[in-house]
Amino acid sequence: MPAKLLITDGPFSGEELWIEYEVLRLGSDMSCELVLNDPSVEPHALTIRYGDGKYTVYNRGAGSLTLDSLTIAPSESGHWRNGKSLRFPGGLVLKLETSGDGAPARRPAEAYIPPAPLDVEASVVPPTEGAAAGQPGDQPAKEKSNASAILLGLLLAAAAVFILFSDSFTPSDAQTSAAAALPEFPEMVSLLQKEPACAPDLWVMLSRAHAEEYRGDDERAAAEYRKLRDRIVWEKNLILTQGKPVPDALAHAEAYVREKITPGL
Repeated sequence: MPAKLLITDGPFSGEELWIEYEVLRLGSDMSCELVLNDPSVEPHALTIRYGDGKYTVYNRGAGSLTLDSLTIAPSESGHWRNGKSLRFPGGLVLKLETSGDGAPARRPAEAYIPPAPLDVEASVVPPTEGAAAGQPGDQPAKEKSNASAILLGLLLAAAAVFILFSDSFTPSDAQTSAAAALPEFPEMVSLLQKEPACAPDLWVMLSRAHAEEYRGDDERAAAEYRKLRDRIVWEKNLILTQGKPVPDALAHAEAYVREKITPGL
């Protein structure tokens, strides 16, 4: 936990905002690196900059901010020290918390526990206590897997017979679309986790967006997906400037996120 902002007062009190870059914009606009869906917060309320071992906050809004006992007027700045609180005109209060050297760092994966995938059954049943792998403890999973394989084989065989004896079979637009369907959420997370060239926090950001979508908060989900899209584009451009090919996982993730933001386009 090198550096983060803790919301101590406001609609989302208790939430944390991680400081991952040396320069960050904070506001209610979706283009900001730190987005606060609080109507009292201006689109670009402030800019946070890290340098020479300390944080400086720049007031980009129209009202004055209160940093501890210091008043920061519009277009002015002040040093934000560890443990000090910044109060906005609308009542929002952010507290800076740092540890170690306090420098910005990517949010660690263990800081967020992704939600369980929706309508996805576990593919493996863990063995009972004291039972080794391959013993009776994992028989239900094997039987389920075998049954699924048999069913899949029958379906494929039926499809093959239909194609063989149908003179007028042509794939419809819907079938073509299904063939090129994007990975589901669990598969997308797995692709990002297994690709060494992808930053480890990408799947964490994806899980965070999925969690907001699962809760039914479309506005917050859209904000998280937009931040992830911008991050993916940044990562992709970095890889291209190094003369390396863009990993398939990253390309799939970009398409997945864009579909979430603008379905059908």
